[in-house]
Amino acid sequence: MTPTSPGPAKPPAPPLPPRPSLKDRLVRGSILIFGALFLLAMTYFSGQRANVGVAKRADREKTAAIKQLTDERRKMAERDDTISHLEARRQLHLALLAVDARNFGTAQQHLDGAATQLNTPGAAAGDLAALRQQIDGMNVVAAGDMESQRQQVLGFVQRFDQLVPPAAPSSGAGR
Repeated sequence: MTPTSPGPAKPPAPPLPPRPSLKDRLVRGSILIFGALFLLAMTYFSGQRANVGVAKRADREKTAAIKQLTDERRKMAERDDTISHLEARRQLHLALLAVDARNFGTAQQHLDGAATQLNTPGAAAGDLAALRQQIDGMNVVAAGDMESQRQQVLGFVQRFDQLVPPAAPSSGAGR
């Protein structure tokens, strides 16, 4: 070897693999893009699938709450009717006391109050409506025959008690 000679010859470099064609590169790129989109869609929909149980539970809770609200409104309407009936009963009793005391104007006011209390949606038809009309049609006046007016008011009280029986006294309450 001489100093001017370059040394042992290097083996030739291995040939480079052929460069993929444009068509092959497009196919590979499309597969990668669609694969990535598929993975993203699967991730999204698996999260949505987990939320299906939550949505169904919320729907069941909403349905139960609506049913409970409807029941409570019905109970409240029944309580309102009961309160109106109690007040009507009270007004009839006060009217009877006023007739006995010969306070004709006060008796008429109490009869009007009883008729007003019976003018509720629950009593719009039927026997209570007929009783309300009879009470509303009575005119208490100062007359020599007080007993007929007293008997008429007492008849209203008795008829009302037949239509809406008083509550039975509770046993042991307040003892």
